[in-house]
Amino acid sequence: MADPNVVIEAAVAYLTAEGLTQAEIGKILGISQSAVSRLMSEAEKKYLEKPRFKREALAADLLEDVMRAVGRKELLTSLDRLARAHGNRRGPVVRVFPLTGDPSEQSLPARFREFTRQAAPYIHSLMNRPSVRLCGVTWGYMLFDLVIALRGIQAAWKSEPVQVIPLSGDPFKERKEEPPSLTSSNIAAELGRIINGDSYRAHWLGPVPAFIPEEFDTPSARKVIERWIQLVPDYEEIFGDGSEAHAGLANNLDMLLTSVGTAETPLGFGKGRLLNSLGTQIQNLRDEIYGDVGGILLPRSSEPSKLVQTITSRWKGIRYDHLARCARRADDDEHYSGRPGIVILSVGKARAEVIAAAVSRGLVNHLVIDQELAEELERIVKPMLPATS
Repeated sequence: MADPNVVIEAAVAYLTAEGLTQAEIGKILGISQSAVSRLMSEAEKKYLEKPRFKREALAADLLEDVMRAVGRKELLTSLDRLARAHGNRRGPVVRVFPLTGDPSEQSLPARFREFTRQAAPYIHSLMNRPSVRLCGVTWGYMLFDLVIALRGIQAAWKSEPVQVIPLSGDPFKERKEEPPSLTSSNIAAELGRIINGDSYRAHWLGPVPAFIPEEFDTPSARKVIERWIQLVPDYEEIFGDGSEAHAGLANNLDMLLTSVGTAETPLGFGKGRLLNSLGTQIQNLRDEIYGDVGGILLPRSSEPSKLVQTITSRWKGIRYDHLARCARRADDDEHYSGRPGIVILSVGKARAEVIAAAVSRGLVNHLVIDQELAEELERIVKPMLPATS
C-alpha cells in the first residue's frame, strides 16, 4: 500500500481536476479545508496538467489507493465482498459526494441539482475514456439534471464520437406537469449533442410506449402494438429483431447511465398508467421487489411472482440480459481505464436496499452517490457479508 500522505496529496489533485472546491474536497477526504490548501501547491505540481489529472504519473497501485480514498474505502471494500460472495468478479468503483444541509429540509430536486453538479466532472471523465464509443441512457429527473450539469462544465470532450442511445420508449404521463424532457430519447439526444456537437443525429424511441398498458394486454391488441413498435426503425436498431445476427446496439454498450427506483416508488418517472392499473396489487409488488434499475425490476425471490413477470413482459425497453452483458464486459476490462459499464447515480438512504441488490447481482460497475446513501449502505451491507475466517 502506498504512503497515506502521498495518497491524500494525489487525491487532492484528482478532485481539484474535477472542479471541486477546497471545502468539498475536504469533506470527501475527511480533512480540513486548510489542510487541502496546504497540500494543493505540491499536488498541482506533481499530478496536474491543468485542467487534466495526470493518471500516467501514478503507478497502478497508487491510482487504486487514490480511488479508494475519494470513494470511501470501507464501503468500497464491503460492496466488493458482497459482489464476490454472489459469484461476481468484483464490486463497483464508488464515488461519494457529500451534500450540504439537512436532507430532511431540502427538496429532492434541489438535492439532485447539487449532486449532479458535483458528479458531472466524474461522469465526464468516464465518458472521455477511449473505450467508450456507445453509451445508453435511461430516463428521469436525475439524468436530466446530470445532462444540464454536463453542459455547464468547462472541460473538453474527446475528438472521437460517442453514440448515445435511449434505452426505453416514452411513458404515459402520470401527471400533466411531467415534462417530456425527462424521457430517455430526449436525454440521449441532448447528451449526444453535448459530446458530439449540435449536428449529432440521435436515435429516437418517442413513438414507442415504455409499457403496454393493461387495457391493451390482449392477444389482438398486443399484436397490433408489437407490430407498430417494429415499424419504428430505431427500435429494431437498438434492441434487435430477436435473432443473433441482429442483436441490436443495446447488446454492445460500453457505458450505461441510469438511476434506481425503490420498492415504494418503482419505475419512478416511467410508471404512468401501468402501476395505476394494478390497483390494490401495488402493495403486493412493493413486497415482491427491491426496486428497479432503469426500469428493470429486481425481484426478491429467485422465482419472480406472476405479477412481476406480467409487468416485465409489458416493458418495452432494455432487458435484464442487456444490463448483465454490459456489466460483464466492463468487468473484463481494466477497472480504472476500461469500459465503465453500468454507472448508477443515486441519492438518499431509501435507495440503499435496491442498490445492494443490484451489486449482489453484478449490475453496478460505478456507483455515484451522496453521503447519506453511503452511510446507509454501510449499515445494511455489513450483516449481508459472509463471515471471515
